[in-house]
Amino acid sequence: MRTETQKKLEVFLGALPKDKARSLATAIEYDRIAGGRMEHGIVLRSLRPVLQKAGGPRPGTASPLRLFCQPLEEFLVADHARNKGVGQISRASLTPLWEWLANDLMPEKHNVFSARLVRYILAKDDEAIAETLADLHQMASRVIASAYDGVDDDSRDFLKFVDRFGEIDIAKDIREVGRILEVAPHLMRLQNRLDRRIEDLSDQDILAAKAVYDEVAKERPDMAAYVPLAVKPKLAKPWQIIGVLAALSRAPDDRMIQKTDIGFVGDLVFDELEELAALVNAHQIIETESEDVIEALRRFADISRGVTREYKLHRDGAWGQRLFAARKVVAQSLDRQIKRFPDYVVKALPVLQMGAFGGQGALRPDMSKAPDGYHAERALRFAEFMDNSRFLAADGAFGNSHQQAMEQAQSFLQIYGDDLISEVRAANASSLDRLQEHLQVTIALVRYIAGDDEADLLQKRAVVASQTAEEQAS
Repeated sequence: MRTETQKKLEVFLGALPKDKARSLATAIEYDRIAGGRMEHGIVLRSLRPVLQKAGGPRPGTASPLRLFCQPLEEFLVADHARNKGVGQISRASLTPLWEWLANDLMPEKHNVFSARLVRYILAKDDEAIAETLADLHQMASRVIASAYDGVDDDSRDFLKFVDRFGEIDIAKDIREVGRILEVAPHLMRLQNRLDRRIEDLSDQDILAAKAVYDEVAKERPDMAAYVPLAVKPKLAKPWQIIGVLAALSRAPDDRMIQKTDIGFVGDLVFDELEELAALVNAHQIIETESEDVIEALRRFADISRGVTREYKLHRDGAWGQRLFAARKVVAQSLDRQIKRFPDYVVKALPVLQMGAFGGQGALRPDMSKAPDGYHAERALRFAEFMDNSRFLAADGAFGNSHQQAMEQAQSFLQIYGDDLISEVRAANASSLDRLQEHLQVTIALVRYIAGDDEADLLQKRAVVASQTAEEQAS
């Protein structure tokens, strides 16, 4: 429970100007590293809201553990969604690794390196920090490799690591970290040469990656793939890793790139594309919030469009086949659902069945019934999806069905709206409230399907019609 003093401290610190909050946070970080006795946690928690609003880089300084993990930055993931992949290190694996080094593998050296790092951090001696880290990474890599030497995943000895760390993926992560640290200097050099986030890959970026790749390929060819693996997370446009792979492998086309030792990095783009396709396929539009489906669909369309526009994939190549298969999954799933959209619009509004759907005046408003809330909600959810996905339809490979469904729904709503205005104009006071319920649902659907201008126009026509009805009644 927070004391009254803590509450007052939080209020005071939370009101500090941004520049003073940053300075204080930095001082607290240094004091924590130096083993000071200040209330680090309370102060930093109190400053967090101000620092978040301030934006920019994280304040404070690095700890020995954070510095140790710097070469792993591009490989860190929140968790392993399913199976651990190459170059994917869970953040949950870092502390067990650090403690293993400190308590078992190299306790004396670990204490020495940690003490040095603290001293150099406080002295702000970047050159000494770099030299110490290089030695620490080299020694850590050796002791981890030695511990895992000759241990296969399916051996009893490997189960000892699983028992120690609690999870099989952590045991695998730590072994892979040992390998990555062998080329830590190269990876850190790559970090210095490339932006943390690359909005659009340039020739200069590719040359920087190639220079580091060639260094690693010469010294440790079995580790060269970690260079493009480190580049990919930096790319705002993930499909541009194919251009990097083309330059690194010198392969003439996508079919040859895919067969190289680094081709599997390109596979990751199509792995994501297939995962997004499966996600879209699993969603039922009327049962899912529109944002969820749209987010997956937008990402799918971006990657699909990027791959096809920037690179000429061969249809008979592995990547070309995967791309078109994923597009087919999305197209078939959404085509099947979207074709039913006009039916959901019709069900949302009470009608008198007077003919086949699509005939002029065939479906007339049934003023004896109020709109069904359940069907109206489903239709509006579907309509929101249709509206949000209209600019993704072509790249999502469901453009034709989307256009046809929207045209049918709009045609029905235009006729229904005209008939509804006529009913409002002739309504009496007792029936006007129910007509307003019809109008509310109709205008909301029109706004999604035909746009704000058409919806506003229908709203104005309804107001004029209501005034006419009131004048006639009086």
